[in-house]
Amino acid sequence: ITRMVTLSDEMDDVSELFIRIGRVQFVLLSFLTGGFVLLGREFIRLWVGGNQIMAYYIALVVILPALIPLSQNLGISVLRALNKHRFRSIIYFFIALFNVALSIPLAIRFNGFGAACATGLATCMGQILTMNWFYHRKIGLDIPGYWKQIFPLILKMIVVVAFSAGVIYWIPVSGWLGLILRGIVYVAIYLAAGFAARYLPADGPIQPVPFRIVCYLVALLASGLVMGVLGLAVRRRRTRQMYFVLAGGFNLVLAVIFTLELLV
Repeated sequence: ITRMVTLSDEMDDVSELFIRIGRVQFVLLSFLTGGFVLLGREFIRLWVGGNQIMAYYIALVVILPALIPLSQNLGISVLRALNKHRFRSIIYFFIALFNVALSIPLAIRFNGFGAACATGLATCMGQILTMNWFYHRKIGLDIPGYWKQIFPLILKMIVVVAFSAGVIYWIPVSGWLGLILRGIVYVAIYLAAGFAARYLPADGPIQPVPFRIVCYLVALLASGLVMGVLGLAVRRRRTRQMYFVLAGGFNLVLAVIFTLELLV
């Protein structure tokens, strides 16, 4: 990225790379965020108890605004290549002051949730609004083109999460097994939506499915099935919890690889 910026007088190629990488990052981040939206509350209840449910809402308020800045991390490399990261440092300094000033009264009134709201608002004002203006006006990145790519993805993420919530609501199993089953259903719906968007376009012919995609899909389904069977066979509660964490992490890695294959 540094070579592209320094050797090119125009920012068209850099903007194209910025949008393409930002799109991939947003899809992966939205996949993880959607899973937390659907399953985070139940996970916290099972892991630390029902008296800590407020942690779920605090995490949501902090995580959701961070999706956009995290998908624009390539912009940081562009600023460093152009030696224009001074503005970003100044903005972050004032945003931190604003965050502290707003967090104190909100924390007094609403406890931790109020402080999280202040952090979320500061993120929106500084890392999204201000930095997007700076990227577009002062650096020359195609921020309107970025939003034209990201906004439809946001709508699709909302639809997938809403549909998944409607489906997993009817899963009658509770506890850790129910959490795992709901996670498998969400992953299956998310990957099915990505698969349909990639290989079953509405405005063109059906695309051939590469063999490696089929292999990843079979491995993902097989690991989910094996995880469920072995999970039922384990009797010790602590061992079963640890097993679910390890097996769920393995499934998550497979799901991320499958998503990257769909994007590439």
